[in-house]
Order: sequence, then structure tokens, then C-alpha cells
Amino acid sequence: MAAPEPSQRVADIQRRAAEKPEVAFKAFDTYPWQADPVFNRNLTSALYSTEAKGPQLAEVALQMRIDRFSERIKIQIDKDAYKKWLVETKSQQPKLFSDQTLAQEAAANLPPEERRLALLHIEYGYHQEAPEPVVEDPSVPSWQRQAPKAELYVARNVGVPSGDKDALPYPKKFEEIVKFLQTGQKIPGIREIPDTVIDDPSISTKGTMEAPLKPWERGSAASTADK
Repeated sequence: MAAPEPSQRVADIQRRAAEKPEVAFKAFDTYPWQADPVFNRNLTSALYSTEAKGPQLAEVALQMRIDRFSERIKIQIDKDAYKKWLVETKSQQPKLFSDQTLAQEAAANLPPEERRLALLHIEYGYHQEAPEPVVEDPSVPSWQRQAPKAELYVARNVGVPSGDKDALPYPKKFEEIVKFLQTGQKIPGIREIPDTVIDDPSISTKGTMEAPLKPWERGSAASTADK
């Protein structure tokens, strides 16, 4: 059975959220915040325009989440009811930035007390672990090791309404190929060609015709023939 279209899923969430508020809260927390570049960019700007205090940063982030969720999913979240639901269910707010983004912030040589993104996650109850040392593969070119790292595939059709050109899902064939690449499986229909060259004994690399004289050789050849 084919999966429902994004617009159908959003409509279903809207209908069930109107009946049960906890459905809206769960959808609010499972929205792909880390994969929303507009939200991430605006939130980063807002956090760095705010005093570096955990509770204050959390309030800014929550209000921006509510506004973005209302804009994208057309569901308005009651802030006080949501906070009460978090306490009653002992739930954490979701991580809004990826570990890669947090690592980039740490690499900017900012003092720990000025790293707004990290402070926000600490306020949420997440503690950033020290990154493990990376062992460089000498067989990988230096330019490739220094290139930005990014996820090979990010779902675009999760929690987005219809009518948005950027919300089109990836083709199913593309998703299948990505899975083959991620798991190392052979892609059907792709012929493997060995990295070897087979010499054909019937073909010679040496020509039978005499090479023509070069311009500077013609004069010496003519004088030799006269002698």
C-alpha cells in the first residue's frame, strides 16, 4: 500500500489535533526542525540577538517554533498547555540543531558562555559530548577531507503542507538508489566493469609505416643523399 501524500498526512494531523491536543504536541516535537533551513537560520540570528541566558534563549526558541509550526502546518500551539504537557509526560523538547551545527559553533572559538546554540540545548537537558578524534585516511585527498560534510539524504516531505514548491518529495527511485549507496548494495541494472586492461594480441602498438622526417631533419637528409 502506497504511503499517503504529505498533504494527506498534514490534513490527518490537523483533524486529530483538533480532537486531542496531545496529538498536536507530539507532531510539534516530531517536526523535522533540524532539516528546516529557514527556521534554523532565523533561530540562530534571533538567539545571537538575545542575552546569553538559558531560560531566555529557550523562550525565544519556543515562540519561534510555535510561529514556524503555525506557518507550515497550520496548527496553533498553546504555549502554556504545551509546557504543562512536557512536565506531565516528563518529555524533553527536541534538539533543534544538528551535532554538526553545534560542532561548527564550537569551532568558531567562541567562549562556552557565548555559544547560544549549545546553551539552548543545555537548557533543554542535552549535554554536548566532546567530539571523538577523527583518524584521517591517508588515501583520501586533502581537498576531500577538508570539504564540508553533509547528510546524503534528508527527507523533504515530512510535516509540510501542500502548495509549497519546496515540499515536493524525492522520487521513489532516488530514495531506493540512496539506500543502496548507504548500505553498500549493488544497484540493479548497473553493469560492473573491472578496472583492468586486457591486451589484444592481434593489435600491435607499433606501426609499420616509416615516420616522416621532421622539418629540421629534411635538410640534413638531403645533404646526406647528395654525398
